[in-house]
Amino acid sequence: MQPWIRIYNYISDYYNTIYDIYSKVYPGYPISYYSVDWENSVYDKKLMAGSYEKNGVGTLTGIKFKKILLLPVFGIEQITPNNSAGEKGLTMHETETSTISFSSNYGLTPSEWDIIHFSQDFMSPDNNEDGPVFVVRNVNPATYGNMMMWNCSLKVAPYRLGDVKKQISSEYMFLEFTKSIHRLDTAAILLKLQQNSNSISDELKDMFHGTGFYLQEE
Repeated sequence: MQPWIRIYNYISDYYNTIYDIYSKVYPGYPISYYSVDWENSVYDKKLMAGSYEKNGVGTLTGIKFKKILLLPVFGIEQITPNNSAGEKGLTMHETETSTISFSSNYGLTPSEWDIIHFSQDFMSPDNNEDGPVFVVRNVNPATYGNMMMWNCSLKVAPYRLGDVKKQISSEYMFLEFTKSIHRLDTAAILLKLQQNSNSISDELKDMFHGTGFYLQEE
């Protein structure tokens, strides 16, 4: 019997497009991501009681966060506020939800209590902290071979961004040309090196003749 194969391997093409091509080419939206710093946090590990404050933010908590700037995320679900009627009246408590996805290639593993801020600090000259802050309530990994995408379900957080900034232990930045997360001081050095490299490249191009084989005479 003559062996045969499909003209298009639909399943393989689909997963390759979603988890490989999109994670590298698909335009992402940069956000500020606050990842729980479990190593430097103080919490009850034996009883699994967690923090004294809800979601780990407040004056009585020992939870610390790593601030990651310009982390690109994909597939942001549109946020639709829904009113909820209860004992407190007409509110929108825990009715604003969303989802985001990002690749495991970034080296970041999300967890519950992580915090998302969609507005970048450098884009707000007045440092407005009144915008909504979202907290991760559920994490779903989607795996295909050695590739993985993290899908995070979000809900609106019951605190302000200013409260979160008081618990920052360290700051990081995602660099697009390395596709990884670096400490803020390291990221500044790498960006400076990239700028110098581009300047040297432009100067060398000006030194050579248009044909690319001879140095130009002054």
